[in-house]
Amino acid sequence: MKSIFMTRKNSLTELYDQLKKFHLSDGLYVIGAVNAALKYGTLKPDRKNIPDWIWGWLQARGRSEQDRRSLSISLSRMARFLLLSSANDYKGIFLDLNNPAVHKAYNQVVNLEELDESLGEDTLSKFSLYFNRIGQIQFPLQASKKTIIGRGFLLFHKLVLATPTDYDFDKKFKEYFGLTLIEFMSTGFAMWILTNGTLDYEIKNEIKELKHVITLETQRIFLSLSCGTPQRYREFVRGADWKTPHKLKDMYALEPLTIMPAVKVEKSSKLSSTTYVVPQAKYLLDRASSGIFYLLGDKEKELAESEGKKGKNPFRNAFGMVYRAYVGEHLSIPGRHEFIDLDNDFVQTDGKLPDFAIVQEDICILFEVKTSLLNIDARTYFEKQTMEKEVKAGNIQKAIN
Repeated sequence: MKSIFMTRKNSLTELYDQLKKFHLSDGLYVIGAVNAALKYGTLKPDRKNIPDWIWGWLQARGRSEQDRRSLSISLSRMARFLLLSSANDYKGIFLDLNNPAVHKAYNQVVNLEELDESLGEDTLSKFSLYFNRIGQIQFPLQASKKTIIGRGFLLFHKLVLATPTDYDFDKKFKEYFGLTLIEFMSTGFAMWILTNGTLDYEIKNEIKELKHVITLETQRIFLSLSCGTPQRYREFVRGADWKTPHKLKDMYALEPLTIMPAVKVEKSSKLSSTTYVVPQAKYLLDRASSGIFYLLGDKEKELAESEGKKGKNPFRNAFGMVYRAYVGEHLSIPGRHEFIDLDNDFVQTDGKLPDFAIVQEDICILFEVKTSLLNIDARTYFEKQTMEKEVKAGNIQKAIN
């Protein structure tokens, strides 16, 4: 199975016709097992708890780091389209990586028709649109795992404790979800380490110092906040009309696995009924770190709307201060430049100043920190009219002002 560029492009309909032949949960497990072997990075695969036949296939097909990186990205895309196809747990053949039918499906994913000829734009504009869209799919999967863990710990542990705000992040998270922030992060990180394409919530914690942090209860709660069914996955992508394929959404909508990295097994002769499949282990890390932002932000939004106070969000307001401190932490790392905190290093008389400045010789770079610059549609689909509207009237314009 090679990532060969083929002249003929495959349609999404053709891909779905091929993928619906496979058993859904078993297929997601196989993909998840390959990705679990690469969860620490593509430089050196990890064999622990990976079936011999999958390990042998990976050794044969992923001989170089570039091959393994390509496999991980393409198989993650295959998991997405498998979930969006009509494949289910009640029929279908096993997704054997050595089966020619799987080879065909893989090549259809790799050679999926990306550019819409009906757009009527010039070739350069089409390729710009393509690379913007494909970048937001590939770059997150290639992110350093150590960076994800470090960012989560810095933002939601060290800085929420060190930054004065009127919002008690840890108390609120415990009140709403039954876990402290450190319990949620630690449990998610442990599940990332231990997944081999599947998960249950009976991890045996042998580390004395963590026995009170990672328990059966924290695992149960983390999974309940981070799992979903195939139907829920399709609803995240397509909305209420979740049974009907939608080319733009199916190919480029935000990846639901960042919200629900664990998918509940409904029926399988190979997996137990209490099992969750994890098609891409990296999304467990995302959930355990940046997932905190979305859990608290969405909860406060929900509460405000129930009180008739649309737009109120004490978490988002307080987190803006934490995020400003996070950016300042990075910019203030000593170097040849001078770092200036414009809010604290200057006596401000009137008007507004940007947050930070870096000065080196005759160059000055100004920084205005925003937790969000573009809305979801703009940063997902990169359509010209939506982007122009956001740039002219959204947070980018506010930051420039």
